[in-house]
Amino acid sequence: MSADFLFVKTPKFTMTEDRKNILTEELSNMTPQNYEDLRDELFWNDESVKAIQEGCLEIIEEAMDLGWPSDATYDYEYSKNGGRMEILYTGGMSWGDSPTDSYDLVSSIGHIPLWDTIERFAVEDCKVTTEDCKVTA
Repeated sequence: MSADFLFVKTPKFTMTEDRKNILTEELSNMTPQNYEDLRDELFWNDESVKAIQEGCLEIIEEAMDLGWPSDATYDYEYSKNGGRMEILYTGGMSWGDSPTDSYDLVSSIGHIPLWDTIERFAVEDCKVTTEDCKVTA
């Protein structure tokens, strides 16, 4: 059996109640096909729509609350719209298992059809950080 290199990333943002409410609303507006895709990809075969919505929100919250795990790193990238954002990266060599403890959690986010919103929140956070760091003469 050979090893494979697995790598995953996600935009990183600070969860607030307002953002949680926005994500909850967007999750409730997903299409029936989105739910079927999530059942297939995240192995939620018999889960109700409500359970899938709660599970997706839990995945996002847990990933955003990882802090600084030893098996992941952070850096900055630019979104497709040119906004700077913090990104969480994790991965490594795999022999059929997850390469890191946080890999499965972070990779699950890619299956949730809220990427644009997650990216927007990360860009907003980076703008705030950048504004806080500006020095005026």
